[in-house]
This record gives sequence, structure tokens and C-alpha cells, in this order.
Amino acid sequence: MRTNLFLLLVLVALNPVQARKIKRIPSPSITKISETMISPATQVKIYGQGFIRGMPNAHKVILSKGKIKLRAKVIKANGDMLQLQVPEVIELGDYQLSVKIRTRLLRSRASKASERLLLRPPAPSKPQLNYQTLEHADQITELIEKEAGIYYQEPEELSIGNNEIKAFYFQDGYQSLLSKASNFFYLPELAVKSQLKLESEAPVKSYAVSQFLNARYDVSEATQEEQEELARHYYLSTPSSERYLEHSIELSPVYIAELHVTEPEYAILNNRSSKEFKLTDCILSDAVRKRYQFDKQILNAKSKFKLEANLGLNNSSPDHLELSCQEQSIDRFSYEKVDSGGFGVKLR
Repeated sequence: MRTNLFLLLVLVALNPVQARKIKRIPSPSITKISETMISPATQVKIYGQGFIRGMPNAHKVILSKGKIKLRAKVIKANGDMLQLQVPEVIELGDYQLSVKIRTRLLRSRASKASERLLLRPPAPSKPQLNYQTLEHADQITELIEKEAGIYYQEPEELSIGNNEIKAFYFQDGYQSLLSKASNFFYLPELAVKSQLKLESEAPVKSYAVSQFLNARYDVSEATQEEQEELARHYYLSTPSSERYLEHSIELSPVYIAELHVTEPEYAILNNRSSKEFKLTDCILSDAVRKRYQFDKQILNAKSKFKLEANLGLNNSSPDHLELSCQEQSIDRFSYEKVDSGGFGVKLR
């Protein structure tokens, strides 16, 4: 079809006599509308055959409802697709869509889409949730603050794990488009284990683990974090529990904050506690051997200590350095990459 149209245009351009005549061509066909329910001032695509590629203005698309007839602007044309801009000022309702080709030289009859284009009020903002987690099914009434004139599409029955809620309203007797979904989690106490499973702290990657099934639910987006001096806490908040499924991590007072892998090699030790820390009987070691033995150094409260020494750090392959005190592991710094400054990029 496109080849025939191209040849016809070439012949008309080369023949001045023919240029005075209007050529009737087959009507384009419409097979599908990308979205049948849309709001004014939005774009929609119609798919079919017989459109003229690269000539959007050659297509006349009419939206009809009773005596109302409005033209939709074609902003892009391919051989099998037209992209339309729906008018901003248009009455809500169900419209018949038709398209025909009309230029100075070419004409076709109009063809109609089998589907109606349903013009509806635009969607409201997605619901703002008071909580992202529910512990009991009846807590759904506490999920959002009701707003006058706004209705909510809630799940008929809550599923364990992720659920969603959408908002809509009515205008001129028509229901609006649905808002984007707000997600929340339904995690009954008897259905999940009592603590979150934490896979990563930065960024937070956490899961609620099923008590009976081989399943887990990614609740990272709902997980809250609290930092204490020597502990981190990860938890969910529900209407009945501020710290639901809490997972706590005890932190060592001293940890390896940075490793400079290239020459000169050095480690930065940080004391996060409010008390001094004696490094007596502490060592730094890797998988091969002990790399440094501390003597009687004291790391003051809330302070850092730079240790420059031959630590045997690899700068072209993965490596680690471990801090142990009195034969107990205190912290481990593992890396696979080295940044442009020569520092190991710590694995989380």
C-alpha cells in the first residue's frame, strides 16, 4: 500500500496535467486504539493500515458524539500507526473515531474504528497512606484519611504480601480514570516470622519471611531505620505496632572505616562509641596471615585513627582486612573494586 502511494505521488509530481486531478485512494483501516479510556488533552495511538508515513497533516481524524464533531490533531504518522492529540476543550462522553486521508491531490473515504473512544475526567493524585503495613485486615479503615468526593478502589480481599489501592471521583456523571496505585503490605503476625530478614543496609533490602510457605515479601520501601550508638534497628510501622517485625544489629565500637589500597597503604579505624577503646591484643589480618599487631594504642571516644603500614592489600583483585581483638572478630572490610583515589570500595 505504501509503495503504491509513493509511486502515485511521484507520478503526480512529474505530470502537471495529473496534478490538477484529485486521486481517489483506498480508505485506511483501523484495527486498534491503544487506550480507549482517556482524558482530554492527552495523546492516544491508533493502529491500522494505509496511513501515509511522515505526513501527519494528510490524515483527518474526527471525534463524533451526537451533533458534536471535533478534529483530533495527528502529530505523528507511520504506515500502520497514527499518534493523536485529543483536544483540551471537549465534552466528556463516548466518541466515534473516524479517519480519512485528505490532501490537495489525494482523497479517501472515512473509515470508522470499531471501538469507541471514552473521554473521562483525569485521574486524581494517588492516595496518601498513613501506613504502608497492616497487621490485621480490619486496619484497612485506618490506611488513609477519607477525602470528600474521593472514592477508593480497595482489594476485595487482602492478600498476604503486597496490595494496592487507587482513587477516583465522579464528574458530570462520569467516573474518572483511576489514580496511580499506592502499595501497602498485609502481613498478619501468624503468617510471617517475627523478624525481618535484612540482606543489605545501604541501600536497605529487607524481606518479611513467610512462616509456613517458601516465600518472602520485599518490604524494603516500607522499612524504617533507627541508628543508636552501638545498634541499628530496622522495622515496619502498623496502626497497632510502631516497630513491627523489628530486626536489630549490634555494632562493634570500633570498625574499619576506610582502606587505602594503593601505596601508601593505610587503614582508618573509627570509634563510634562514647567511650575510649583499648586496642591491646588487637590485630589486623587477611586470608593469608596477620598483617599488624597493635600494642597499647587507645582510640578515644568518637575519634578516628590512621594506621599506615604494609597491610598486604591487593589493588587488582578482591581482598579483605579483618580487625580482631582478643581472638574475637570485631569488623571486616571486604572489597572487589578500587576507586580512582586508591580506596577499596566496601562490599555491603
